[in-house]
Amino acid sequence: MSNSKTVLVIAPHQDDETIGCGGTICKLINRGYEVNVVHVFLGTSGVPGCSPRASNKARHQEAQAAAKRGGYKILDNLGFVDRDRSKDNLLQTCLIKLMRSIKPSIVFAPHAQESDYEHRLVSIATREAVWLAATEIFIELGAHLETAPRALYYEVWKSIEQPMIISDVTDYQDIKRLMLEDFLSQMMQTSWVDGSLGRDQYRGATTVGRGSVEVFETTGIPIEEIV
Repeated sequence: MSNSKTVLVIAPHQDDETIGCGGTICKLINRGYEVNVVHVFLGTSGVPGCSPRASNKARHQEAQAAAKRGGYKILDNLGFVDRDRSKDNLLQTCLIKLMRSIKPSIVFAPHAQESDYEHRLVSIATREAVWLAATEIFIELGAHLETAPRALYYEVWKSIEQPMIISDVTDYQDIKRLMLEDFLSQMMQTSWVDGSLGRDQYRGATTVGRGSVEVFETTGIPIEEIV
C-alpha cells in the first residue's frame, strides 16, 4: 500500500458511509488521515413526500452536517440519478478518474453481496476501478497510480458472511451516533441509529468478545486490523 494518508469512501447514497464505516472514518481521521466521501447517486429519492429536488437538497444538507461533525470532506456528487440504469457503464470511468485525481491509499465501498442493487453496482465498479487506476489503461483519465489503493468493503443492508478485517470502533460510538442522527430523513424511516450501533456491538461480541467493531471484506491477503 502507498504511504498516502488520503482515504476515499465511496457511498452509493447519503448515509451509507456512516452506517457502514462511520466509526472507522473517525478513527482514521484521529490517526492523521484525510478522509474524502463521494456519493454516487444524487439522493433524488428516499424522502417520503418530497420532490426529487427537495429530497436531493435535504439529503445533501444532512450529509454535510455529518461530515462537519466527523471532520471529513464531502466531494462533488458523481451525479447519477437514483434508480436510473441508463448510465451504469459510466460509473467505473468516474471512479478511475477520481482515484487518479486524489490518489488514496485506502478505498472503502459496499460489499458485493449487498441486497440493494445500487450498492452492488458500486461495489463491482469499485473493484474494477481500484486495479485499473494503477494501470496504463484509460490514459485519458489521468496519470495512473503508482500503487493500487487498499480496498475495503463495508456492510449496510446485508451483513458480510465472513469478515476479513475488523476495526475496533468502541471509542467512536458516541460520535457515530451523532453522525447517524444528522441523517434525520433516513433515521425516521429506518432505525439505523440503533441498528448500526447494535450491529457494531454484535460484531464486537462475536469477533473480539467485547466493545464495538466494524467489519470489512477485502481482496488479497487479509489482515486483522485496519490500523
